[in-house]
Amino acid sequence: IGLPQAWAGTANGSADGNPVQAGGRAVWRLDQVCPAEPAQVANYHPLTWADGWWIAAKDGFGGQPKTEMRDRGVRMEFRASHSSSPGEKLCGLVFIAAKAGDYRLAGSAELHLWDGGNPTRLTLWRKTPKDAQQIASTPLKNGERFDLSAWSATLAAGDELVLLPRIEGMFTGGDVTLRDLTVSPGAATPSWRLPTVWEGARTGAAEGNPIAAGGKPVWRLDQLWPADQFIIAANYKPLVWSGTEWIAETHGQGGQPAMRVADGAVSIAARGAWSGVDGQLPRTGALVFIAPSAGTYRVRGSAHCKPWEGDAKSFPLVVLKKDTQRAAEVQRIELPRDDTPVAFDLEVDLTAGHELLLLPLMPHWHNAATVRIDAVEVTRK
Repeated sequence: IGLPQAWAGTANGSADGNPVQAGGRAVWRLDQVCPAEPAQVANYHPLTWADGWWIAAKDGFGGQPKTEMRDRGVRMEFRASHSSSPGEKLCGLVFIAAKAGDYRLAGSAELHLWDGGNPTRLTLWRKTPKDAQQIASTPLKNGERFDLSAWSATLAAGDELVLLPRIEGMFTGGDVTLRDLTVSPGAATPSWRLPTVWEGARTGAAEGNPIAAGGKPVWRLDQLWPADQFIIAANYKPLVWSGTEWIAETHGQGGQPAMRVADGAVSIAARGAWSGVDGQLPRTGALVFIAPSAGTYRVRGSAHCKPWEGDAKSFPLVVLKKDTQRAAEVQRIELPRDDTPVAFDLEVDLTAGHELLLLPLMPHWHNAATVRIDAVEVTRK
């Protein structure tokens, strides 16, 4: 279900034509969110038509919020709070589900900031007649496109999905263009990829870790401590956001473990045991996939290793299956020190809520390396 090629109102000052219909049912709507509290369903108001734009009938500032059809999609202008007009000026694109089921998004979102440069996020909300809940969020970087295909949701008939961009702080304005956007019933094989970018909500906290798809946590970044006992489930703890990467809150050494997600790949900086330091144990972390339902899951991708200390010939990457008590090794992949990519492709049976882990081990003393896992994809058979 895609956006219409043209979306125009019938008269200035009227909301006629918003929502747009297909098959006699409302499918897409453009809303102002005012006051800027998206969890309150009473705060959603259809935009009205004005000379080629869908605009807020009141409570706007500087011409925002407003939207137009442009460049194979919808372009939404919005603004952070301003001293002359407190409160965010928000607008969102709303999809209305005709029937109950799983829905998956496709297309891209691109940010353009033209006033200020504050951090900006695209958020996804599931809205019912009673309330609205944020189910996904991603930071957007100016001029870069974010792939929406990792986002999905389970909806009842009449429920809504809202794509809502937001700017932190004050005195910043911008627009997000949603290109080639479609929402599809979940008949295709369910699959999960890492986001293009994965950043935390605030420094020193684990907010944003894990991230969700379809309203359920799916990916998490963990520290393993003590790192010589990967079999014990309680030894895995979510990393916290440092402002630039995900790090250990305690028991780190030299900045390790540290993890970054960019361009859909994860980089894991890990360190082997060091003489006289905090238990003389390795520092490492795991990429964790959390099964949203029971089934057989296929995980594939490639991994390579680039050491910067020590002379170990190879570094093991283990695939683990973890329940609430223990983690069992499924496969061990040796990564050579020359950065040669090694592909992996395997299947694991998981119960809902159980986890699949990709964990670099650092068994060699006085060694340190970065393991990068590219194009990782999990599909349910």
